[in-house]
Amino acid sequence: MAVGEDGRVTVTMTPTFAGCPALLEMERLIVEKLAELGAEGAVQTILYPPWTSDWITAEGREKLRAFGLAPPAVHGGNINVTFFEPVACPRCGSTQTTLQNAFGSTLCRAIYTCHACQETFEQFKAL
Repeated sequence: MAVGEDGRVTVTMTPTFAGCPALLEMERLIVEKLAELGAEGAVQTILYPPWTSDWITAEGREKLRAFGLAPPAVHGGNINVTFFEPVACPRCGSTQTTLQNAFGSTLCRAIYTCHACQETFEQFKAL
């Protein structure tokens, strides 16, 4: 975030992927929130460096879990590894889960079923 000499706030945002269907809505909500806080603002979207799920903080991962969304594994750039690791259920913590569909409600999510608590949940994909 940067504040110009004119007091205008510019928020820099990197989307999870360039074709994210929520991009315009996120930009609108950011500008709306800035206005609520009394600032005139704009959003600058940058695509380089590309976003990676490794940027999600420990706090952010916990918030995803609390929301009911399994956070992605930390991969350090080797996302091939993540496809073979067990996914813990965000509700009960069990790793007795099965991938049901590689595509969830958005392209950045996958659908799993937990065999321990019988719940279906989504995992935020490692990107």
